[in-house]
Amino acid sequence: MRLKDKVSIVTGAASGIGEATAKLFSREGAKVVIADINDVDGRRVEQAIKDDGGQALFVHTDVADEEQVKKMVEATVKAYGGIDVLVNNAGTYATGKVHELTSEQWDSVMNVDLKGAFLCSKYAIPHIKPRGGGSIIMTSSADGLVAEPDLPVYCAAKAGLLGLVRAMAEDYGPDNIRVNAICPGVIDTPLNVKYFNELPEPEKARREYEAVHVLGRWGTSLEMAYCFLFLACDESSFVTGSSFVADGGMSMFINPHPAFKQG
Repeated sequence: MRLKDKVSIVTGAASGIGEATAKLFSREGAKVVIADINDVDGRRVEQAIKDDGGQALFVHTDVADEEQVKKMVEATVKAYGGIDVLVNNAGTYATGKVHELTSEQWDSVMNVDLKGAFLCSKYAIPHIKPRGGGSIIMTSSADGLVAEPDLPVYCAAKAGLLGLVRAMAEDYGPDNIRVNAICPGVIDTPLNVKYFNELPEPEKARREYEAVHVLGRWGTSLEMAYCFLFLACDESSFVTGSSFVADGGMSMFINPHPAFKQG
């Protein structure tokens, strides 16, 4: 088992990439804390892990709320004695060009996607240090490397995470705390299904977005979970400050983005 007895927090673990990661970590021996605002699905994931013979704890957590993050970390330490792995996966988005976005939309995305990672790291690191090191992993995006139309605040937040990763990797390298990011392409998650269902022609848009990936398809949550597993376990012990691109070739843009097609 690659994560035997490692205490792992996964935010946004009630669905999608976070759920797949929490379940895979458990199968690899980790004690998993599921941090999410979705109580129903968070408890469902917790029970599924327990039914599979693993150890799991759901803690209701809005990662944008400092007090809730602090209490989530305290609950983790009380239950399992420390922290070895933190996956900052919780995220949201808002669509619209800059002049169309409200300040509330901007703040909402930044507070969850970027500030949430800061807060969880801030309170987890003092409990990772005494373990002799650990791993912190951010869910960034291919959109943190390139741009996508009508998602400026999402692109900005995900790019910000990559800067945070590099700075934290430098600051905490002496403590043997490795900090990295995963940059997924379009992944078949409930969040992306919601996004595409809000478009005028969801099925057409889905086919077009499949085409901007060199592999010609969306990724799966489990494919991303294995990327997180690699960065969480000792097999990646010399990897830090990196942006691990797992986007099916999306960021190479060999195929033009649908919004840029002419005719």
